[in-house]
Amino acid sequence: MKQTFEFTKIDEAGRVLIKKNIRKMLDIKPGDSFQVFIDKGNLVLSPAKPCCCICSGRKNLVLIGEKYICQSCKKQITEN
Repeated sequence: MKQTFEFTKIDEAGRVLIKKNIRKMLDIKPGDSFQVFIDKGNLVLSPAKPCCCICSGRKNLVLIGEKYICQSCKKQITEN
């Protein structure tokens, strides 16, 4: 992926505009969630990646209500 450098501003409501070319490059869609954190003095936005609410695994996830659970944990729960 090519490196991109853009300037943007924070509006009065505290929103940051992510320009269309960057959204397209990263496949960011309206409603996507992000983790926001500070790393070595830099503000970092990272797409929130779903994980299993039991083991924190990221493979073979199923959405149950508002929580994700992996197939392995689901199998363990249904067998017991």
